[in-house]
Amino acid sequence: MIALLKYNAGNIQSVQNALTHLGYESIVTDDKEELLAAEKVIIPGVGQARSAMKYLAERGLDKLILSLRQPVLGICLGLHLMCHWSDEGSVKCLGIFDAAVKKFPPFDKVPHMGWNKITIHKRPPVLAGIPDGSYFYFVH
Repeated sequence: MIALLKYNAGNIQSVQNALTHLGYESIVTDDKEELLAAEKVIIPGVGQARSAMKYLAERGLDKLILSLRQPVLGICLGLHLMCHWSDEGSVKCLGIFDAAVKKFPPFDKVPHMGWNKITIHKRPPVLAGIPDGSYFYFVH
């Protein structure tokens, strides 16, 4: 069973629907026992880091997440929360990764959506056979 951490963030239902489509059983929960018993935990979410960390801290889920021994995946805000700091709300996060989430400079186009050419500096296996200058669609 895969547990999707409930913490009043968006996109949780979309992630659960994707898991169901792929044939996985999942639950949406903020119950500590269910999270500890899950085979895997996903921290999805679209939202604001400060309010998310407040929700987790008020329920002791911040400490629980750090104690988990099963695989944990952060998606979107969930991944941000796994860093040690977020400029979004100027808040200390979980600190799983020694990284900080920084605001984009005001001159950057955010969100980045649309077709853009890629420049390949290193060629990982996933890009085998894809020529430099190929177009990719970005949504992030």
